[in-house]
Amino acid sequence: MAKNESRRIAPALLESDRSSFAALKAVAGYAPANPAFALEKIVAAEAALNQAQTRAAQAEAAAAAARDEELARE
Repeated sequence: MAKNESRRIAPALLESDRSSFAALKAVAGYAPANPAFALEKIVAAEAALNQAQTRAAQAEAAAAAARDEELARE
């Protein structure tokens, strides 16, 4: 988890993390000492992030549509 969960991660850092994750998936026999860093856990975390980003984008689009409707009705 981030130290300050109310701030977004810098896009460059997020892109770096995604590149590292892509490289990690290609490592044969990856077996970390800490099971919290197992590939399955990282894959699940990435999937959860992607789902959260999708939900956020959909919520932003819904809010924009609601604003547009409000303006049209004014």
